[in-house]
Amino acid sequence: MQIQFEPIAIDRGYTLWVAATEKFKTTTVKLVLRRNLRADSYTYTAVIPFVLRRGTQALPTVRDMARYLENLYGAGFNADVSKVGETQNIELLVEVAHDRFLPEQLGLSEKALAFLGEVLLRPATEDGVFRREYVAQEAENLRRRILSVINQKPQYAMKRLREEMFAGEPFGLEKYGDVEELRRVTPDGLYEHYQHVLATSPVDLFVVGPVEPAQVAAWVRQHLTLPRGDIETPVAATPHPEGAGEERVVTEEQQVQQGVLALGYRTATRYPDADYPALLMYNGILGGFPHSKLFINVREKASLAYFASSQLEATKGVVTVTAGIAVDKYERALGIIRDQVDALAAGDISEEELENTRKGLINGMLSGRDSPGRIIGGRLVGLINNRVRPVPELIDDVKRVTREDVVRVAEGVRLDTVYFLRAPAAGGQ
Repeated sequence: MQIQFEPIAIDRGYTLWVAATEKFKTTTVKLVLRRNLRADSYTYTAVIPFVLRRGTQALPTVRDMARYLENLYGAGFNADVSKVGETQNIELLVEVAHDRFLPEQLGLSEKALAFLGEVLLRPATEDGVFRREYVAQEAENLRRRILSVINQKPQYAMKRLREEMFAGEPFGLEKYGDVEELRRVTPDGLYEHYQHVLATSPVDLFVVGPVEPAQVAAWVRQHLTLPRGDIETPVAATPHPEGAGEERVVTEEQQVQQGVLALGYRTATRYPDADYPALLMYNGILGGFPHSKLFINVREKASLAYFASSQLEATKGVVTVTAGIAVDKYERALGIIRDQVDALAAGDISEEELENTRKGLINGMLSGRDSPGRIIGGRLVGLINNRVRPVPELIDDVKRVTREDVVRVAEGVRLDTVYFLRAPAAGGQ
């Protein structure tokens, strides 16, 4: 059974999305503030949710908040920032058990919304701004998080690929901010930016669980009324710039046990486009599954890679390939990866590859219906792209994708950047 969201307008640029369902015994509430990923503000935006989760006026410490949530039958709470295309989104999440499944009626769904209102609208402050200690600690935590990626070589290679490939584009910015700018975040500046974010961001409040939409809307209007100013609607993705897709190679040396090869491809297709289902199939056939061309030909047949796969960021229209290889296998591995991309464009796709990929994609979509987080995430991506794709509709679209559709998408794929993280050459420093 498809879970339907009912939209309820709360205020200008502020929509409540209620998925009333008996499928779950919990109520999941996620509030999202959507922003443009901008070089002049993304660092300050990144810090906000982490300072908010440190305390409220009524619950001024993490311990106070944890104790309160524990009394709500162990309610869960999280705050984070996400990046979808070229949007940066502040996300606050609360999950509570529903009263219907508890021995006493505590009104937990309403309390979850009230708690979010406290976190978002009445944060812990001193001298009229965020607490200095909280700001300093959370900015430093983000710096360390960003810098720690260097210890996770595949993730580090992907980070460096994005920085090189999208230099000068919002998509190249790190969602958690800039490591140097994080040193300069001040309580006054952050609090001013927080007030601007509250007033100007489009707000989407998702509620999934055994709830009554009209009752939820009444609770939201009571506990989560937000200031509204001139709403700044984010742009999902800017067009690929002139010259994009002109191939270049970047090599970086570190003391690593194995090399990491990362390739970035720009495509002519994005999430809202009619060919998006075909792009899903393209990525799946290329490197999304254990039966995919990269896994079979680079890892299994040639034994060149410890891992080899592809990933799709459809909002921006980007496919990336990563492979962990021995340094001396660089040319051969790169050649075989190129061969797989060329094979797709030439229509060298077996019926087995098509059907296994189709089944894999559909199974993934169906399993997502068992997770409130994935249900909300799918709707959020649709809202950001101004094209909501309900799961049954997308499944039907994937079922209709032909080999010719995949080839048409493949013809619009261009290699932009090759990044190679390798150990220094023998005799080097």
